[in-house]
Amino acid sequence: MMMTTNHHYQVVKNNEVPAVGYRFDSTYKEHIMDYLFHKVHGNPLPSTTVVKECDVYGDSRAWKGLFEALEEDTLYFFTRQKKAKE
Repeated sequence: MMMTTNHHYQVVKNNEVPAVGYRFDSTYKEHIMDYLFHKVHGNPLPSTTVVKECDVYGDSRAWKGLFEALEEDTLYFFTRQKKAKE
């Protein structure tokens, strides 16, 4: 696993796995400043294991499987919003 420093956090690359017992419990500000801001501006994220990219409007098996595998109550996703059908 390779770690590089970027902005105010460390970026973990390659086969990134959270430490045993790690729980992602971020604040609203951390969601915006550490993840959404960097995602929108094309910057590396602090982690790609805690906020996944997934089409939550498509096949639900993709993201429902993550709930079962991670045994978490809450998951965080980046997804593209789809236009409502009229």
